[in-house]
Amino acid sequence: MSQETIEFHYAKHHQAYVVALNRLTEGQGLDGKSLETIVAEAGQAGADGLSVLNQAGQHWNQVLFWRSMSPGGGGDKLPAVLEKKLNQDFGSFDKFKEEFTNAGMRQFGSG
Repeated sequence: MSQETIEFHYAKHHQAYVVALNRLTEGQGLDGKSLETIVAEAGQAGADGLSVLNQAGQHWNQVLFWRSMSPGGGGDKLPAVLEKKLNQDFGSFDKFKEEFTNAGMRQFGSG
């Protein structure tokens, strides 16, 4: 991943989710609460909490993105235990990727 892509994700995408979430939660009694608590409480707020839930979810996705990065990470070879489980559950890694991509494209915020 290029430096430009990382900077764009951090300074634009992630920043936008944090700013929007802070704006939506301002004065809502959520100051100082964990992201997990905000998601749980927004989910209980019905339609009014949907915007909070969406922004908090996207913020969480970005947090996972940053945590999953590592120097020299990735590569072409799956860990053996993961490959075995994917083959068992999906028939092949390629089939898993196909189903995962299709499911992801139908979720909010995946585009």
